[in-house]
Amino acid sequence: MVWLVHCRPNPPSVNSKQPYPALIQFPVEPGRSYEVQATTDFQSWETLWQTGVADANVWLQFTDPDAGAYTSRFYRLAMY
Repeated sequence: MVWLVHCRPNPPSVNSKQPYPALIQFPVEPGRSYEVQATTDFQSWETLWQTGVADANVWLQFTDPDAGAYTSRFYRLAMY
């Protein structure tokens, strides 16, 4: 199962001159693992992060420190 995920950027710090990262937060289900994937063209997807198998209903978060290097970057969440 795959979902496109809502992503909100972290606000930059006052002294920051670097582009800021994207923050993705999502709930997990016990017995499942997840992948955060990214693309710029909706054709090729790159896995940025994989979770282990979840053992509880909790929220996880992933920060993409490279998000600011792209004019547009899209994310999806795959559940296994």
